[in-house]
Amino acid sequence: MVIATETSRFQCMEVPNGWITPWGLFSLDARMPAQTAKRVAWGYEPVYGPEALALGLADYLVADDLLHAKTEELAGQLASIPAVSVQATKRWYQNACLGDAAVQDAHLNSLFREHCMSEESQATLRRFTK
Repeated sequence: MVIATETSRFQCMEVPNGWITPWGLFSLDARMPAQTAKRVAWGYEPVYGPEALALGLADYLVADDLLHAKTEELAGQLASIPAVSVQATKRWYQNACLGDAAVQDAHLNSLFREHCMSEESQATLRRFTK
């Protein structure tokens, strides 16, 4: 579950820094249509809490000062139901939503390594070594 606040900011920073995102794109695809996930992955603009909820990136939206309380509330609700049922349901949905995410992440990591050889990526790496 993802809980966002009014001021939460979601932004993939790899592409604006000259890299391909090396993992997690499959997870974005599981949460939203591919065209929307692609826009989020490009990271050219932040996604704030209200839009994150509308896009399916977040499950809940709360006021900034209620984040901790909402987190505790949801954790308490989950803890109050049979753990074995929660675990089994989580396993089912993990497979249903993310199926071959590990395989896809491995592919992305391969693309990332290849992409890191580009001049643009090397320039980004040099900025971090100064």
